[in-house]
Amino acid sequence: MFTDRIHKAGAKTIAQIYHAGRETSSQITGEQPIAPSAIKDPTMPETPREMSIDEIHNLEKAFVDAALRAKAAGFDGVEVHGAHGYLINQFVSPFSNKRCDEYGGTTENRTRFPREIIQAIRLAAGEDFPIFYRMSSEEYVPGGLEIEEAKLIARLIEDAGADCIHCSQGVFATGHIIIPPAPVPVGGFVHHAAALKMVVDIPVIAVGRINDPLLAESILTSGSADLCTMGRASLADPEMPEKARRGDFASILHCIGCVQGCAGEHEQGHPIRCLVNPLTGMEDVYDISPTAEPKKLVVVGGGVSGCEAAIAAAGRGHKVTLLEKSGELGGQWIAASIPMAKGDFSSFIVWQKHMLEKLGVEVRYHVDVTKETLEEMNPDAVILATGSNPAMPPIKGLQEYGVVAQKVLRGEAEVGNKVVVIGGGLVGAETADYLAEHGCGDVTVVEMLSQIV
Repeated sequence: MFTDRIHKAGAKTIAQIYHAGRETSSQITGEQPIAPSAIKDPTMPETPREMSIDEIHNLEKAFVDAALRAKAAGFDGVEVHGAHGYLINQFVSPFSNKRCDEYGGTTENRTRFPREIIQAIRLAAGEDFPIFYRMSSEEYVPGGLEIEEAKLIARLIEDAGADCIHCSQGVFATGHIIIPPAPVPVGGFVHHAAALKMVVDIPVIAVGRINDPLLAESILTSGSADLCTMGRASLADPEMPEKARRGDFASILHCIGCVQGCAGEHEQGHPIRCLVNPLTGMEDVYDISPTAEPKKLVVVGGGVSGCEAAIAAAGRGHKVTLLEKSGELGGQWIAASIPMAKGDFSSFIVWQKHMLEKLGVEVRYHVDVTKETLEEMNPDAVILATGSNPAMPPIKGLQEYGVVAQKVLRGEAEVGNKVVVIGGGLVGAETADYLAEHGCGDVTVVEMLSQIV
C-alpha cells in the first residue's frame, strides 16, 4: 500500500480529512453547496444551503467513516481539517455561522460540530489512533475569528479528545494568509502557535513560511511550537529533512515564496509544480539517473536557466563547462531579487553556485562565445541559454533618455527624484514600488491597459 512505502522509509503519515462546505460550487459537486448558514462565501459564485440537524449528524458519521478508512489503509492517524474556511471552520467561525440553535451563537455551540466529530472518531478508532485538529487561529476578515477566541477554541478541542493542534490562519477570502507569499516574513505566524501553546497541554504545530530547517529548529528551541509544518519547503526540496539530518544545509533548495508553481498552477487546474525545482510534479517524466555514456557538454549563458541545465547534466555524470559573458552568475534573476520583499529569491542563485561547485562544473567568466570558441573546445553538445534582452517601445527619445528597469534595480543608473515608469506589468510595478520605498519622491506608472499588473 501507499502507506507501506512511507513506513519503510521510516516516516509516519497522517490523513487529512475535510469537507469543503460553501468553499466549492455546484460545477464541482453537481449540487448546491451546504454550510451552517445560507451565507455566500466572498470567493464563491453561489449561496449555500443551510444544513439541517439531521444533515449535521450524518456528516459527523461520514467523518468517522473517513477516519476508519484511513486507519484501514495504514495511516497512523487523521487530521480533522477545521481551518481555512472549510465546512468545520464555517461552523466554528462567527464570520460564516449565524445559526440560533445548539450549533450556533456561542463559542461552545459553534465548536460542537468538530468536538462531536473528534469524540466519535475516538470512540470508533480507539485510544491509540492519533487525532490532529487543524484550526485557523485568525481569519483576517471582519467579524471573523481572532486569537483570543482561538485560544478558547483550542482548549475546547483539547477537552474533546484531540491529540494535537495544527495552528494555521486565514480563510478563502484571505487566501494570501493561508499560503503566504514572499512579502510575508518567514515564520510570520509563529506567534499564533505560541499563543495556543500557552493554554493547552497537547502539542501545537506552527505553519506559514517556515522554509528553512534551521528556522524550524529555532522555533522549536524557543518553545513557540512543538512541531513545524513545511509544505512548500518540501515541494522545493523533498530531500530537505535528510539533507538537514546530515548537516548538508547548503544543498537544501529553499522555497522562495513566489506562489507560482504550487498555488498558482493549482488555481489554474494544473498539476502542482515548483518554480525553483523543475522536478517537482515531473518525477516520472524527467530521467535524472546517471548516464551510461558521459559526454562533454558546454552551456552558454550563466543565468538561472543555464546554471540549472549545467546542474542537471553534471548530476547525471556529464562533463560540463559553463561559459558566462559577464563576471557573475544569475543573469536577470539578480535584478528580480532586488524589489521589495523578494530577498529570498537570491537564495536560489546561492544554491545554484553551490551545486555547480559541488558537481564539479567548470565555470568560465568574461567569455564572449564565438564559433571559434566552440570549435576549440570541441564539445559533444552545446546548450544555448543566453536569455533575452529587455524590449523598449518605439517612443521618440526613449532610447536616448530612458533606462531599463534592470539597470535601475542593479544600481547602474541614476534616475533622480521624479520618475515615469513605462509599463505597469510586474517588472514596472515592482520597480516603481522599489523607487518609492527608497526615497524617490515622485513616481508615476504609465500603462496602456486598464489596470496595472
